[in-house]
Amino acid sequence: MIIITTKNDDRVLEVVNDTTDKEPKEGTTKTGNSNLGVWDNGYPVLIEEDVAFPTESVNVYQNVDNVPYDKYLKAGKYKYTSEDGFTINSDWVAPDETNTYGIPDELFNQIKSDYREQLTSEVTKNGYNS
Repeated sequence: MIIITTKNDDRVLEVVNDTTDKEPKEGTTKTGNSNLGVWDNGYPVLIEEDVAFPTESVNVYQNVDNVPYDKYLKAGKYKYTSEDGFTINSDWVAPDETNTYGIPDELFNQIKSDYREQLTSEVTKNGYNS
């Protein structure tokens, strides 16, 4: 697998297959069937995903084995270094499973709280059957 992590704290950003048959877009150099290419500006690019990263912000690891199967792998739960492998990020907080709207949990929880307050106020003012 190819692992992309942040340079500042080693959080896992991407986990993708090592190989692809997909042809790279113009301006991308690809070696063999590798899923990792390089843009003309030197940025590493994941060919299959068509995503590039600034070299000054990420670490790129190739041929990584023993990748944990976890739906939160790319959600900041894990860190990765070649020395330590995968470790749990001590700053990680599980997302609210009821938040299915694609908005940050903080905003989601504020909307729920505001709605509860509004509903309570209206029920208190008008009664339950209004």
